[in-house]
Amino acid sequence: MQAVKLHFPLARSAGNLYLAQRAFPHSKTWVGQAQNQVALEIKDDSLLGLAFSYDFNDKELPKVAESLKQLESADFSMCTFSSGVLSGLAESKLVELRLDFAAISGKDLEVIGKIQSLETIWLTGASVRDEQLLLIKDLPSLTSLTLKSTSLTSHALANLCKGFESLKRLHLPASIDDSGPAYLSEGRSRINELDLSYSKISNCCAPHLAQLGLETLYLNDTEIGDDALSELSQSKTLKVLFLNGTLITDKGLNHLENLTTLEHLELRDTRITEIGAARLRSKLKDCAVFS
Repeated sequence: MQAVKLHFPLARSAGNLYLAQRAFPHSKTWVGQAQNQVALEIKDDSLLGLAFSYDFNDKELPKVAESLKQLESADFSMCTFSSGVLSGLAESKLVELRLDFAAISGKDLEVIGKIQSLETIWLTGASVRDEQLLLIKDLPSLTSLTLKSTSLTSHALANLCKGFESLKRLHLPASIDDSGPAYLSEGRSRINELDLSYSKISNCCAPHLAQLGLETLYLNDTEIGDDALSELSQSKTLKVLFLNGTLITDKGLNHLENLTTLEHLELRDTRITEIGAARLRSKLKDCAVFS
């Protein structure tokens, strides 16, 4: 256990303090308001975080600068900032940073690119452009990056291959097309978890996906069909595969029988039959199949 004292000299709360576990970042335990004096006991496996109020006055950020240095997780979702206001975070020890649907600038991303301790960044719906990804490419510990609901194009993935040496998990927006996986494959991406759900990809990108050495792949609600499964069946590493809402049929399931590394497979809302699903389960006895 670690004793932490925080001071928020504010007329109104900056937001809600929480504890999060490294293994389950989406699970939070709320522990109080970020206002006045706060004393907490924190377990060694927990991250201390603050979810800022969406209407928090960013001019007051310098007042809480010392307390921010003790945070390991920060959630600025839905917040609107003056350009460069996040500069006070440059010397923080943040492990997680969430900026979902936040209005951020290039200056803000420059600051984020200096937080050497960052392991996870969420930028869902954030105002980030293709070339701005280069501003965070040198983060040495960054293993997880979420870019869902952004306006990024497949060309942004070419930038991902110019750095991001530690990146393992990548969640991409619906604007990505077949050229996206090609960029990742040609750039020898090191990721092992890729989410392309709702994107514009088709069977054409399957050869590139098969070459990535992925362990987890999300293809939900895409135009992926049986021909793609023929390519994916060549993978020697795939353990978790999501194909909900795709165009696959029982014919494609024949290819999946070769994926003996699979441990978890989802096939809901597809064109397969119960007979086809039952046959697949009989072939992949060590895989949990959901249809």
